[in-house]
Amino acid sequence: MQKELLEFFTKRGFEYEVHVGYLYQEEITREKAQQIADELKECGLAKFMHDFYVYDVEGNCVER
Repeated sequence: MQKELLEFFTKRGFEYEVHVGYLYQEEITREKAQQIADELKECGLAKFMHDFYVYDVEGNCVER
């Protein structure tokens, strides 16, 4: 399952860092975050995700 998650996120421009998770180095809108969450649900991977958070560059959580 980890391979499928890695492929899902890397295809969308994310990088993976141990102890941190998947990181996206560009600006991401709330709409884009929602789109990714919807795609996770559609492909069946959402059930394997414990949490889905979006943080701004200062480390503030802006979307859950």
